[in-house]
Amino acid sequence: MKSTVGRWLGAVLTAGALGFAGVVPSYAQTTTTTVIEGVPGVQFTFQAAGFQANEAISFWINTPDGKIISTEPLDQTNSFGNNTKPMLTEANANGSVTINWTAPMSALTGDYSLVIRGIRSRYQQVIPFRINKQGSQTVTQYDVVPTSGQTGTIFVFHATGFRGSANIDGEQVSFWINTPDGKIISTEPLIETSPTGNTTKPLVAWANSDGVVKMFWTAPDNALPGNYSLVAHGLVSQHEVLIAFRVQ
Repeated sequence: MKSTVGRWLGAVLTAGALGFAGVVPSYAQTTTTTVIEGVPGVQFTFQAAGFQANEAISFWINTPDGKIISTEPLDQTNSFGNNTKPMLTEANANGSVTINWTAPMSALTGDYSLVIRGIRSRYQQVIPFRINKQGSQTVTQYDVVPTSGQTGTIFVFHATGFRGSANIDGEQVSFWINTPDGKIISTEPLIETSPTGNTTKPLVAWANSDGVVKMFWTAPDNALPGNYSLVAHGLVSQHEVLIAFRVQ
């Protein structure tokens, strides 16, 4: 069963135009949301993992005005008189799924989210994304490797769209972790106590000259299982990216 959500009320971009929407960066080795910002008419490609092998997947779009897009059009009216069908696809043998959705030309600008739910496992992921006004050139890519891991796992995050530099480094980026119980992890332990008596330091990284930032976080032994997110915030640009992941 294959998803045809790319036909939803908008023309799919040509191969050349898709380059504008954003392609999987060379460092991406696993689940990736290749586009989290785009304009009406852009095809968004979402990937998620952690589902049961080959299980049926339902998905829907939450729109900025509080409505839900949960169906896609059929090529022709079926024998029951329906001209739409539910948004459904299937996970692969590894429990990963790829979903394409083309934002209609009439799409409102603002913050959206894609909800992906396993029919059998009831496992659910929510991926935020944004639609900007027509003519905007804001395109962001991010990934996390792996997308799910046990305590002790080193998660590696990449995100783009930050302030670059013609020299060596771009802007400084602070980041923090949102935990399943609503708490925030914003520091990491120092190897040894600093001269000022500090035992921790803020979670910070630097964007490179292209505005790409790479961040690392190790899930501690006492980490609660559940859905986490990393928020990366550019201290100069105020650009912010949210990356979802899971600790088992």
